[in-house]
Amino acid sequence: MNQVLIIDKLVSSIAEIRDLKKGFITNFYLDIPKHSLWVNKGALYIERTSDTLFIVKKNDTFWNVFFCSTTLEELSHSLQKFNEKYKDIFLMYDVVGNERMLVLYKEIFDSQMDEYCSLVRMSKINTEQEYMLSDDVRVASMLQASELCDILNNYFDEKTEQIPYIEEILSLIEKENVLVCEHEGKIIGFVIFEKSLKTLYLRYWFVHPKYRNMKVGSKLLNHFFYCGKDCKRHQLWVIKTNDNAIVRYDHYGFKVENLFDLVYTNKKIKYQ
Repeated sequence: MNQVLIIDKLVSSIAEIRDLKKGFITNFYLDIPKHSLWVNKGALYIERTSDTLFIVKKNDTFWNVFFCSTTLEELSHSLQKFNEKYKDIFLMYDVVGNERMLVLYKEIFDSQMDEYCSLVRMSKINTEQEYMLSDDVRVASMLQASELCDILNNYFDEKTEQIPYIEEILSLIEKENVLVCEHEGKIIGFVIFEKSLKTLYLRYWFVHPKYRNMKVGSKLLNHFFYCGKDCKRHQLWVIKTNDNAIVRYDHYGFKVENLFDLVYTNKKIKYQ
């Protein structure tokens, strides 16, 4: 396995699979700023197995594994070899698609790995509305980046949430994409989001357990919606079995889509 030292190496390695002109399937979607950060952190590695490129983000206790391959049959053979070679490592895979597409992937992954959990995407079409803004919500400061990282690591599942590095948090704060509520100088809730011209994407919504049912979450979401008032769509991912969260999002107008993220692992463990 080779460490990626420059982002151009990753780009060219993916292009090599495309240039085989035998087909192209992947669970990796290149994001130059984000993946350049992985490279700079020394966390990104690649390995070629036949006509499949495996892209690995190494974490302290597990690896996120992505692939670019030519066909499902090729992926199945290469996946078996890769999993056997690294059977002592905790491997995590995400496979994204609609129900019809995922039937084909499930035949491969179900036979070789265990499903850790599944997520579903929810979305809403933005409409004109009145925004109930609160003085309790403000844009996070750079000095709060470390505190935000601590909360993310303590309250979110790193195997499904892909916890961002502090450098990514700092970049999001700089873009004013992190909103916080505080009490006595401590963060009690936050929203972290990304924004494009058409889509507002909710990445993390958190309220400290001691402050739930005190309208902290609704204050944060109202500000989040205001930040995306010029976007056509609002989107998020949620654990498919998290009925409580799905009901809350439904209350705010989000609806379940036919798009799922199946998370697989080579270890016998389920999402808790």
